[in-house]
Amino acid sequence: MQRARWATLLCINAIQTILTLTRLSEKLYYHNYFQENIKNIKRTWEGINDLINYKKKQKTINTIKRSVKGDLSHDSLEQTNILNSHFASIGQKFASGIPSGKKKVTDYLPRTGYSGSFVFQQKLNLKSC
Repeated sequence: MQRARWATLLCINAIQTILTLTRLSEKLYYHNYFQENIKNIKRTWEGINDLINYKKKQKTINTIKRSVKGDLSHDSLEQTNILNSHFASIGQKFASGIPSGKKKVTDYLPRTGYSGSFVFQQKLNLKSC
């Protein structure tokens, strides 16, 4: 009995030593890692995510709402076209909400002290393009 108890205590002591050394090793690893990557924010965040065991979640889009009909599309080709038409129209929608300026580009340039040999002049009527 005494021998079994001694073996159990020896085993517990070995496990505690291994755990302590593992924790110390991990602490030194991350300390060195962050010191080496102190100026690299991307690698720093990779180290933080690794340290807290963060896994990126990947989301798969299976359906997209049609803007005209309002129902859902399950077809990947149609979904591609829906996204394409949406993002192709964003610029026009935003531009229509911006008031046109009353000043020309040349109004913001100084009127005296031109050292170059050119002057900005309006050549095109952009509204006709």
